[in-house]
Amino acid sequence: MSKEIDGYLKSLLKDVPDKLDRFYTSNEKSMVYYVGNFAEDILNNFTEKQSEKLFLKVRKFHDDFYFYQKN
Repeated sequence: MSKEIDGYLKSLLKDVPDKLDRFYTSNEKSMVYYVGNFAEDILNNFTEKQSEKLFLKVRKFHDDFYFYQKN
C-alpha cells in the first residue's frame, strides 16, 4: 500500500508530542495541538511502525490531558 506523503503535514505531526510536552510544563490552560484528523493523517503519512511510535508518544499524555475534537 502506497503512503500519501505530505512533507509539511508530516513535520507538523512529528512535532505534536513535543508541543504536548511543552504545554505540560507551561502555565497555559488550553492549546490547539493539531488542526485536522490527527489519527487519519498519521496513518496516511507514516509507515505502520512510525505511526505506532508516534501514537505511543502521544498516548503518554492521555492521563494528564483531556483531548477534544471540534467539528
